[in-house]
Amino acid sequence: MNIKTWEMLTLDWSQKGDHGIVLSPSAVANLIHSKNLEQAYLAYDDISEATGINKVIYPCALSVIKTILAALPGCTGIAREKCLDLLGDIAGSESGPSSPNLHRDCLLELRQATWYFIYGLQLDDVKLASLYVDILGVLGANFDDFRPTARKYLELSLTRRLPEYDIAMIKNTIAELN
Repeated sequence: MNIKTWEMLTLDWSQKGDHGIVLSPSAVANLIHSKNLEQAYLAYDDISEATGINKVIYPCALSVIKTILAALPGCTGIAREKCLDLLGDIAGSESGPSSPNLHRDCLLELRQATWYFIYGLQLDDVKLASLYVDILGVLGANFDDFRPTARKYLELSLTRRLPEYDIAMIKNTIAELN
């Protein structure tokens, strides 16, 4: 592996968040390995405060996304909901003024994990369906070539026994992607 490839794989934990907050990998690990809801919510709050609130994200969001995506398939069930919620928050936000390409970079990372979101929408706990729909909807809206795939899997998810509010959300997301 050459140096440039290694640099691309390295996470930069010195990237600042909102109000100059610097996250550590252990902050994200606390979320991924949460053993109860209180731990998951506390870790989520710490991370979301740094990555950005009010629909604006900051440079530390990219390392957070990469770390969560790497661990998401094996994270605790308790933590999965808050991890997906955080990914959806970041996906639905805009770049902060100091990093105009950050949102696009985050979406590219999420796009590489679409297999996981599609799998989750089809087979994971139904209470997480809306979180998968949010992420797939954002990806479909931002990548024209992915839009038909997102619609297809959203339509397939309607064959699951989902709560009425999730069905309505899925139908709205499909309509937005048409």
